[in-house]
Parts: sequence; structure tokens; C-alpha cells
Amino acid sequence: LILSNRGEYLVALGRYDEAIAAFRGALARWEPQLGPEHPFLAHPLTGLGSAHLAAGRAAEALPPLERALRLREAREPDANMVAETRFALAKALWSAGTERARARRLAEQARDTYLRDRALASSATEVSTWLREHEPK
Repeated sequence: LILSNRGEYLVALGRYDEAIAAFRGALARWEPQLGPEHPFLAHPLTGLGSAHLAAGRAAEALPPLERALRLREAREPDANMVAETRFALAKALWSAGTERARARRLAEQARDTYLRDRALASSATEVSTWLREHEPK
């Protein structure tokens, strides 16, 4: 957990390569213990994808985010966690220039999930703003 949290802090500080290393370290430790399908792996996978995206490497963000979403949609009971990964994947797909219609659908699903929880109003606003700024052309 410490490595994954460290990765999140490093992303916030703009230290993307260090964050990527932390998320990979978390995966290397957890996956042998938990197995490849454990939903807890979605935490460092989402972080890894988000770090790649923040570093301007959208194509590299896609595989970990796709895997994280598959794990979360299959086994994550917290809809807000699923929404977090959906929105991260939406941004990566859009930035990579692929599957833009899917990117918008994922973002809309994330927004709709966030709208159900008043405590996540700022997340809903962030996704809504992204959707307005990423209209199909």
C-alpha cells in the first residue's frame, strides 16, 4: 500500500517516472501474493496508467488502465472506484487519439456515478468540464 500511495504523491508532484517505478513496485509485490485477477491490483494499475498519461505517454497508459477497468468492473463493489478508472481510461483513449466515442461513453458513465454521491460533486464537475472540452468534431 505504501508504494502505491507513494506513487500517487509523486504524480501530484509531477515526478512521473518515479511514480511509475513506485506503481510497478507495488504490482511486483502484490500480484504474486494476490494473483493476477485480484481487484486490489486495480489501484496501482490505475495509478500507473494515470502517471503515464500525466507524463504525456497516453499509449503507454492504455494497457494498465484497460486491465484496471476489467478488474474493477468484474469485482469492485465501490462504484466510485470504477468511475475513477473509467475517467482515467477515457482521458488516455482521447489523448491517444483512439476510440474517442468510447472515451466519451466512459467519461459519461464516470460522471453519472459521481453525480449519485454529493460528496463527489467536484469529481462530477471535473468530468463534466472534460466532456464539454472534448466534444466530437
